[in-house]
Amino acid sequence: MLRIGIHTSIAGSLCGAAEKAAALGCNTFQIFSSSPRMWRGSQLDTEEVRRFRRSREKLGLHPLVIHNNYLINLPAADPVVRARSIQAFRAELERAIALGADFLVMHPGSYRGQSAE
Repeated sequence: MLRIGIHTSIAGSLCGAAEKAAALGCNTFQIFSSSPRMWRGSQLDTEEVRRFRRSREKLGLHPLVIHNNYLINLPAADPVVRARSIQAFRAELERAIALGADFLVMHPGSYRGQSAE
């Protein structure tokens, strides 16, 4: 089956993002699980996650793709940036698991200022 999707915003609510995708005729969609431009990700509300999972099932939206935070740079030379990146990436994985995501889009980052080795 052909899958057509869109990246929708969770700004209103997780369920709102799913409903927007379905209203546009999509059968899959992508979201950010939290703000893509902040180190500290939001905490998911357990009840909202339950509603979101039910909504996805009801609307037939599969797979769910989550795009991770733009700030994550796992090979960063700066130890502070690397530590924050690891923490943010772990939080992305935890939110993806909680939401039942099928895929997580990740850009590993840049090793700028270091050798490839």
